[in-house]
Amino acid sequence: MYDNCRAVTGGEVLSLDLHDRAVKKRLKSDVNRISLAVILNTLLLFIIMLMSMILRSVIAVVNAGIADAEKVLDDPGFWDHMMKSGMEYLLFSILGVFLVWLITRKKIPDGQVFGENRRMDIHSFFKCFTVFMGIQLPFSLFGSAVEYGLNLFGYTAESGEDIAMGGSLTVSMFLYCSFAGPVAEELIYRGFVMRSLQKYGKSFAIVISAVLFGLMHQNLVQSLFGIAAGLVLGYVAMNYSIKWSVLFHVLNNCLFSEVLCKAVSGFSDSVQLIIVYGIMLVFFVFAVIVLLKERNHVRSGIKNAMEKRACYKYAFTSLWFLIFIIASSILGLQVIERM
Repeated sequence: MYDNCRAVTGGEVLSLDLHDRAVKKRLKSDVNRISLAVILNTLLLFIIMLMSMILRSVIAVVNAGIADAEKVLDDPGFWDHMMKSGMEYLLFSILGVFLVWLITRKKIPDGQVFGENRRMDIHSFFKCFTVFMGIQLPFSLFGSAVEYGLNLFGYTAESGEDIAMGGSLTVSMFLYCSFAGPVAEELIYRGFVMRSLQKYGKSFAIVISAVLFGLMHQNLVQSLFGIAAGLVLGYVAMNYSIKWSVLFHVLNNCLFSEVLCKAVSGFSDSVQLIIVYGIMLVFFVFAVIVLLKERNHVRSGIKNAMEKRACYKYAFTSLWFLIFIIASSILGLQVIERM
C-alpha cells in the first residue's frame, strides 16, 4: 500500500508504482514546478513593493524639491501611507495569477479548474461553510497561547497578528483583502496548484496545495490556520467547484474580517473580544456537530489521504518544496521580537 499512489489521467484512475524511477521523477518534477511557481509568486510581490517604494520616493522628492528630500523621506506619515495602500497588492493579484498560470498551464487538463463536479445545495453549503468558519476559534486560542508563552520569555508576535487581523484602512486595501486577494489565492492554490497535482489523487492534491497555501502566509499561527482552511477550501473546490471556495474565502475576508472589524471598532476592547469570540464559538459548536455527524465520511477521507504515503514522501523531499518550507518558516519567525 505504501509503494503506490494513484494517478488520474483523462478521467481514468491508474495505479502508479513509485518503485519506477520515471514515476518518482515525474511526481517530484510536478511538485518542484508548482513550488517554484509559488516561490516566484512571492518574489513578485517583493519586486512590486520595492519598485513602488522607489517610484513613490522619487515622485515625493521631485514634488517637494531636492532641498526637502531628506525631510520628506524621514516623515513617518509618508511610509505609513505607502504601507496602507492596496494598489500594489491589486497589481500583484493580477500578475501573480498570470505568472502561476503560465508555469502550470501545461499540467492542467482543459476545463478542470472551473469544472463543477457536484451541485452545491443549501445543506451542503451550510455544512462546508460551518466547518470552514469553525476552525477559526481553536487557532485563535492557539495564537493567544503562543503569544502568552512568548511573553513569558520577553518576546511578542503581536506585529504579525496585527498584520493578519487588522482591518483595511484604505479603499484599495479593502478591495484587495475582501475580493482580489481571495480570488487570486483560490485561482492559484485551489485552481492551478491543486489541479496540476490531481492526477496523483484528489486527497494528495488537496493536502499539498493546502500546505503551500498555509506556508505562504509566513506566520506561525496564520500558516497553521491556512493549512487547515486550505484543506476545507480544497475539499470544496475539488468536490463541488472553485466558485464555491472563492465565495467562502470572500465571505470570510470581507464580512467576518473587514466588515466585522469595522462594525465593532467603536466598542471597548473587552466588548470587541466578546462579540468576535462569541461568533467564532457559535461556528465552532456547529462545526463540531457537523463533523460528528459526518465522522464516517471524515474517517474515509483521512484514510484515503494516508494511503498515499509514498506520494507525500517524494513530495516533501522535492528540492523546491523543501526550499519553500524552510524559507517560509524562517520568514514566519521574523514577526517574533523583543517586547
